[in-house]
Amino acid sequence: MKYLIAILLACTTLSAEEAIEVAINERSALSITLSSTLHNRIAVIDGSVETLIANPHYFNVDIMSKLGQAVITVLRPLESPQLLSVVTSSGLVQDFLVTASEKEPAVIFLKEPEEIEEIALQHSLANIETLSEILDGKIPHGYGKRSFLPHDSIEVGNLNDHIQHVGVFEGALENIYVLDIRNNSVSVLIVDKERIKTSEINWVFSTKSELEEDEVTTLLISKRRE
Repeated sequence: MKYLIAILLACTTLSAEEAIEVAINERSALSITLSSTLHNRIAVIDGSVETLIANPHYFNVDIMSKLGQAVITVLRPLESPQLLSVVTSSGLVQDFLVTASEKEPAVIFLKEPEEIEEIALQHSLANIETLSEILDGKIPHGYGKRSFLPHDSIEVGNLNDHIQHVGVFEGALENIYVLDIRNNSVSVLIVDKERIKTSEINWVFSTKSELEEDEVTTLLISKRRE
C-alpha cells in the first residue's frame, strides 16, 4: 500500500501526467501510447514491477526498486508498435504493444486479480526464472541443452521460412525451443504468438511483435513432452 500512496502523491504533484489503470490480462497484448519526449512510468497497485523486458534499441528502462515501479524512456521514433512485457512481483506478465508521440508522460497502474491461486503463482514464477536465464544466455536449472533433432516438431506458421537456427532446452515435462527469426522479405513480418499456440504449447514468448526487413528476434516456445 505504501508504494501506491507514494505513486498517487507523485501523480497529484505532476497533474499533467496521464494516469491509466489497466487490469492485467496475460492472454492479450494491450495497446498503449507513451510520451516520446518525457519519461513514462509503470506501477502495480498493491504490488511492484519485478522486471520489464523491452528492446534496448528503442527503450531505456529503469526499475526503481524502492518504489516498486519502472521508468521508461523512448530513445528514438517507433516506426511500428514495439512489444514491452511487464513482470509483476506476483509473477504475472502483461504484454503491451507500444506506440509513442509527443504528449504528456503516461503513468500506467497495473491491477492484479484479487485472488491468485498458489499453484498457478509458483508455476508462473518458475516460467519467469527459466525465461530470464535463457535470455541471459544460460542453461536454465533442471534443463539440458541439445540440438534440434529429426523427431522434433514445431510449427510456427508464417515464420517457418524465416527460421535461422533452432536450439532446444530439454526438461522433465517440457521442451523449450529457441528459434532465431530473421525477416528475409521486404515486407513487415508479423510475429503472432496466438497463431502459434496449440493444445501442446504451454507458452510462447518473443521480444518483438513485428520485424522489418533483415530485423531479427528470438522466439521461445514451450511444448509439453509426450
